Amino acid sequence: MKEPLSTLESKLKKTKSRSKKRDFLQELADRNAEEGNFKVAYEYYQQCEEVKDAILNDETQKQIAKLEAKYKTEQKEREKEIFRPQLSESLNSEKPLIFELHLKNNLWDSSDALKITVSL
Repeated sequence: MKEPLSTLESKLKKTKSRSKKRDFLQELADRNAEEGNFKVAYEYYQQCEEVKDAILNDETQKQIAKLEAKYKTEQKEREKEIFRPQLSESLNSEKPLIFELHLKNNLWDSSDALKITVSL
C-alpha cells in the first residue's frame, strides 16, 4: 500500500539528506502525475531535478579536489626526481647549483627558460 501524499510531504520537510529529499520529491512527482495533478507533479519534478543537480555538483567538486591533490602530489614527486641528482652533485662539489625550469606560457604557446643559481 502506498503512503498518503501528506505523509510523503511531511517526510520531505523533515529530512536533511539530499538523497532522501530527491527520492521523496520523485515519489511525490510520480504520485501526483498518476492522480492527474500535473501542475503539482511538474513542480515536484523541478525540485527533484534541482536536488539531483546539487548532489551531482557536490560529487563533481569532490572529484576535482581529489584530482587536484593527486596532481600536486605527483608534480612534487617529479620535481624531487628532477632536482635530486643536481642537488646531490652540488652538495658533493664546490660548483654552484643551477636549476633550469622551462615554463610554458599558455597564451602564446611558447616556452621560456628560467635559470636559478644557488651557491652552497
